[in-house]
Amino acid sequence: MILYQNSLMVLNYEPSSDILTVEWPNAELFLLPDLKQTFLTLIETVRNYDIKQLLIKTTAESVIPVLDNTKDNSIYIRQVLKGLRGTRLQKIARILAFEIEQDKEEQKLSAEINADATITIQYRTFLENEMAMAWLLE
Repeated sequence: MILYQNSLMVLNYEPSSDILTVEWPNAELFLLPDLKQTFLTLIETVRNYDIKQLLIKTTAESVIPVLDNTKDNSIYIRQVLKGLRGTRLQKIARILAFEIEQDKEEQKLSAEINADATITIQYRTFLENEMAMAWLLE
């Protein structure tokens, strides 16, 4: 069931699996204040619906230009994770549409986040929806 939809994102919740799916549109279509509000909406939804699994679907067009290097991406992801502290969220799976080189950087970031003792949410990236879903449902 769709919980939230606007021009920036779609939040679709599947109660039977307790997975909230986020679909990002073309990131070039919105400004940074809109992006921040979108993240707040996502965090609020996870909190209000007591979500335990989050699936983030991105496309090549949804890569945020400002956040396209590993350092900036890390800052962005850590800010979202900080906002999700205190929720019952356990896992975040992100489906990428990146080149292989960028995917390696994303995997490195994933390992760093999972090694951070202050972050209790597991975070992994995938190139295929089926693999992400299988991991979330483990």
